[in-house]
Amino acid sequence: MLRLRLPSKQLQSYSLLLRRQLHDNGIHGFQLPPPSSPSPTAGGAQEFTPSQLANRARSGSLLRLVESYRKHGHRAARLDPLDLALRPSVPALDPRRYGFKIDGANLRPEVDVSGILSFPPDEQGGRKTVEEVQKRLEEVYCSGIGYEFTHLPLKSHRLYLESTLERSHSTPLTPEEKLEHWRLLAASETFDAWAAKRFPGVKRYGLEGGEGMMGAVWEVMKFAGGVGVEEVVIAMPHRGRLNLLTQLLNFDMRLLVRKMHALPTLPPSLPPAQFTDDVLSHLFTTATLSLPSSSTSSAGTEQEKEKKEIKVHLLPNPSHLEAVNPVAMGFGRGLQVPLRSSLGGEEEGYELGDQVLSLQIHGDAAFGGQGVTAETLNLESLPHFNVGGSVRIVVNNQLGYTTPSTSGRTSFYATDLAKSIAAPILHVNGDRVEDVVRAMRLAMGYQRKFRRDIIIDLVVYRRRGHNELDEPSYTSPVMYRTISALPSVPQTYETSLIDSGLLTSSEASSFRSSLLARLDESLEAAEPERFKVPEVERPRGWGAMRWPVEEEWRERVETGVEGSVLREVGRRSVEVEEGITPHPRLLRQHISKRLQSLKTGEGLDFATAEALAFGSLMMEGKHVRLCGQDSGRGTFSQRHAIVADQASERVTVPLQSITTSPPPSSSNKTGTIEVVNSPLSEYAVLGFEQGMSWVSPDLLVMWEAQFGDFHNTAQVIIDTYLGSAETKWGVQSALTLLLPHGYDSAGPEHSSARIERFLLLTNDPLPTHPPTPFVPNLHLVNPTTSANYFHLLRRQMSREYRKPMVVFSPKGILRLAAAASPIAEFEPGTAFQPILVDEMRWEEVERVVFLSGKMYYDLVKERKERGVEDKVGFVRIEELSPFPTHLLSSFLSALPPSASQTPRTFLWAQEEPSNSGAYTFVAPRLQLLLDEHAGGAKLEYAGREAMATTAPGVGSYFAESRKRVLERVFGV
Repeated sequence: MLRLRLPSKQLQSYSLLLRRQLHDNGIHGFQLPPPSSPSPTAGGAQEFTPSQLANRARSGSLLRLVESYRKHGHRAARLDPLDLALRPSVPALDPRRYGFKIDGANLRPEVDVSGILSFPPDEQGGRKTVEEVQKRLEEVYCSGIGYEFTHLPLKSHRLYLESTLERSHSTPLTPEEKLEHWRLLAASETFDAWAAKRFPGVKRYGLEGGEGMMGAVWEVMKFAGGVGVEEVVIAMPHRGRLNLLTQLLNFDMRLLVRKMHALPTLPPSLPPAQFTDDVLSHLFTTATLSLPSSSTSSAGTEQEKEKKEIKVHLLPNPSHLEAVNPVAMGFGRGLQVPLRSSLGGEEEGYELGDQVLSLQIHGDAAFGGQGVTAETLNLESLPHFNVGGSVRIVVNNQLGYTTPSTSGRTSFYATDLAKSIAAPILHVNGDRVEDVVRAMRLAMGYQRKFRRDIIIDLVVYRRRGHNELDEPSYTSPVMYRTISALPSVPQTYETSLIDSGLLTSSEASSFRSSLLARLDESLEAAEPERFKVPEVERPRGWGAMRWPVEEEWRERVETGVEGSVLREVGRRSVEVEEGITPHPRLLRQHISKRLQSLKTGEGLDFATAEALAFGSLMMEGKHVRLCGQDSGRGTFSQRHAIVADQASERVTVPLQSITTSPPPSSSNKTGTIEVVNSPLSEYAVLGFEQGMSWVSPDLLVMWEAQFGDFHNTAQVIIDTYLGSAETKWGVQSALTLLLPHGYDSAGPEHSSARIERFLLLTNDPLPTHPPTPFVPNLHLVNPTTSANYFHLLRRQMSREYRKPMVVFSPKGILRLAAAASPIAEFEPGTAFQPILVDEMRWEEVERVVFLSGKMYYDLVKERKERGVEDKVGFVRIEELSPFPTHLLSSFLSALPPSASQTPRTFLWAQEEPSNSGAYTFVAPRLQLLLDEHAGGAKLEYAGREAMATTAPGVGSYFAESRKRVLERVFGV
């Protein structure tokens, strides 16, 4: 069993830091980044010795000068390649402020720098002149890199950065490293020039002006491979994506050429009727890089390494900036926590980030402008979202489309938002190639040591407009006059290497010509008659999955489980470990009730059904992750998957015992369960869960909103990933949304999960006769019995393919006896029922009411009170999409003629207003069936009138509208 618990000393350290007890340690997947030791730091730096402390006390003026450079030096650094920003003098860096005179004679006296300022190993020595000190400070803190780290709360982090950069800042690159980086720059520039010539009308979002990003990413890969990282997960926006894909990640140029020619890059096995493919700037890949046989450490020492291969996942992204970043974090987390034991990794001593690295690439305008960035940063050290620290590169174009930075953000730097998580920030001039390398090595050294986020602000520019078809000088004339006069970064660096004798002009020309020839070869090689698009790579169990065929969704999937297994799972779901004292109310109302229902086999409520689904899936080797706001207890205090000790707040997840002590009836390798109380975030958290769901078909990932409409702020993920990722990119997912839905006078914001919005996202075709065959893109369900909910969750993992699902989950019927199911409806031979038809004498029925959701129980009660139990019949549609046309058709065709002289009427009833809910979706579909089977009877509507809100906010208004709905249902 993989247990990711912090040792007690680490917990104590974090308790002091966070000023409260961490009470979810013990839940599977709980892991914080390791707190740093207060004593040793990397790079040989230690806590100050007594003599150093004494010197710091004696040399207060020198100490203040050095600390000022560390804190304010970035303000004087030469960070802007365009040098357009006014760089005022920084008074805090003036030695006169600290009692030092500026004439040379007074700077000559030596001072003791011991414990105050570090120098490279060959320049070590306790005494330096003030002139030497100031020169060193200028070189380190005011050159092409600006450092912001004095805001870090932990001294060990600050000491590490001080010591490492002051000791190794001047370490030169080897000749081979210089040539290596020149090749990357030249390849990127050559690719952009080739694409501009061969495809002048294509928007490709080239990297021109920002080629330094290529070297930055390459340094990340080399460093990661040298310290044992096996996989890197990359999130990035449009700019430079094609350069990175083709010139670093070995993306097949034939696929790129096809895309430039407006041809699909998904294989023929994924037909356009079901798969739409996506645009050029959203291309993605999984590549295996072969890294050099040596790497350079953050201290600049050459360390021989064996030839290393590293797998790189560049994830697909939508055009919504920053949306992919939390998705990539979730994917990186999924590679490490839920499935680690099943992937053959070491279970003991494993630390997040050991073998998987998260590399996040951002744009400057989007980093501060998109709220999802703040949400994503907030996940950095949370126990169930931590990925072992991300390296974040902000490619700073100094423009957001056409908006200058002065109009795009309040903060001075594009990266100031990262200070909210106390991340160090390295600002680096992207034109200074070797400074970029130094910054990346320092960043990787910090990330690997502390497993925390670090930010690199790569200050560059856009040589073209937002895309190649824009004219940027319309809105930024001065900037683009400056840019047009600048030689390119690759050309400038190439000239410096030629001048130094490392490269000749003929060698440079030959390299570019050779690359152009290979690029041109791809034009012919990509011709459709010569090139067959390869299948999409599907690792980690996805190869065992298949694509469903048209109408397969109609097939019944039996998901029942043996009663003895259900009772064992149910017992364990409320069996707390020794030392945990549950709340007395839980003992009476939750634990005892569940055990009693399992004993009698009657009245298994929704929470019990859910626990049975989770546990039985775990026993079959599947993994479960439930994440949401207050999901451990449940918004409606119904779940209690996490039980807290009333004395200490120590917690336990009873179902974890299935993993630690599997029942004899389980599979050889049981799954895990991770129950997560998420931060108050929807956009980033749902994106994170989306990424996790892509990792393996054996992982059921669920995100629960506190109330159904809280998904509103995650709409970008729902639109661009949940509903369409499979269609665009050929990736499957079983991501399941639980959105509490139901009208109970809670007001406009707590009533509706906006069913109508999700119905608009489905590919459910408009009604035709015969029906148009299709493969659904997702399932939308509104279960009204606990058994149906149980089968839905199990169906997610029981088919030979995976589909996203949205459950409009219940609120008011969670404990309703009528909605609770007997255990017989969970046992073998049972399955999810897309429609539920009342058992009654249908020839006596005068009004047939179709509906969906918990309103059914209100109507049953009202029907009895009105004494029309034989006259009004209800048909519940439990699965709204794919719409169960075949089952409803069978029902209507078998419906006996009415025994009454009064014509039978057919209604659609709903709690929601007519412009909400399912009415506009189901009406044409039901009407087609009535035309076919009911002599063209017209479907009537029984529900609230159209409203600008989902529900009234005044209790009396709600009661009045409810009364009107009931009257319409019963024909009053």
